[in-house]
Amino acid sequence: MPAQSAIAQLEKKVAKIVTLFLGVLAIGTVGYRVISQSRSSWVDCVYMTVITITTIGFGEVVDLSHSPGGRIFTMFIALSGIGILTYVLSTVTQLTVDGTFHSRWRQQKMFKAIQQFSDHYLVCGWSDVVPQILRELQMTERKVVLIVADRTSLDAEFGDEAAALCVVTGDPADDQHLRQAGIERAAGVFAVDSQDHTNIVLCLTARSLNPKLRIIATARDVKNEPKIRKAGADAVVSPIAIGALRMASEMVRPTVVTFLDQMLRDSKASLRVEEIPIGTMAAGRTLGDLNLDDLEHSVVLAVRTPSGWLFKPKPTHRFATGDVLLAMTTAEELRKLSARCNA
Repeated sequence: MPAQSAIAQLEKKVAKIVTLFLGVLAIGTVGYRVISQSRSSWVDCVYMTVITITTIGFGEVVDLSHSPGGRIFTMFIALSGIGILTYVLSTVTQLTVDGTFHSRWRQQKMFKAIQQFSDHYLVCGWSDVVPQILRELQMTERKVVLIVADRTSLDAEFGDEAAALCVVTGDPADDQHLRQAGIERAAGVFAVDSQDHTNIVLCLTARSLNPKLRIIATARDVKNEPKIRKAGADAVVSPIAIGALRMASEMVRPTVVTFLDQMLRDSKASLRVEEIPIGTMAAGRTLGDLNLDDLEHSVVLAVRTPSGWLFKPKPTHRFATGDVLLAMTTAEELRKLSARCNA
């Protein structure tokens, strides 16, 4: 059962219990007031009703010794109280067994965490490429929220690890679910559903909610690539085309492919080729000013400038606003390198 429907069902049951209790309390209070012919106070009538409902039985605060009808009424109130108590116990047992309480607590904790996210990534939809995207973002310590209509494939793929993911269950192209995932504060969106038409709608919706987003989409049918770009995608990746390129590379440059596989698939390392924008405060500084000698796992590959690419830049290269540094580095050293490029 989806968590949201389970929570709605829980709220209905709680409202029903409260309504039943207040209804019996009101009937009992008014009934004892009438039976005592107003000789008992309202407080005594409420007290008499409460101890009868809860079957405490401290004694008759309202004198019923000469009122057979009053005692029949008391039995009715007592049986109603037992019925309410039984319903409460059965509800609590059911919620405990099916895990609704835990599910609700976990969902609230997750949404609270998402509210603190910024510059994170949304992975929307489910297809063959999603597990690898999620693992790559986790490996490189990026914050990610998955929006998926059905958790079945996710739980089957990740098992117990799925509990650690931030997951919004629902239509990935729906405005409400995208907002729940914090799209207004996100850095990018992956439109990776198995259906191209869903990705088209998703790109349109995401672009309208956050025009600054970077959107990467998949295209199962290469003929849909222009449509997906027009819908707002910054880049479209065809798994079929990528697979064909990989097969060709495996044939003509096997050593390069082996190196990339080692870099990307080693679960104990997070070596990646990363891009680091040069901040305004770092403009005017040279590459040598970054003191990269203490970053033993980082290698500068190139700098993209407004005029083009500069490969293997010299230490004397002076950065300008808008430059982007390309480096092979780890997740830990990426944070240090980013701080130096934006300080």
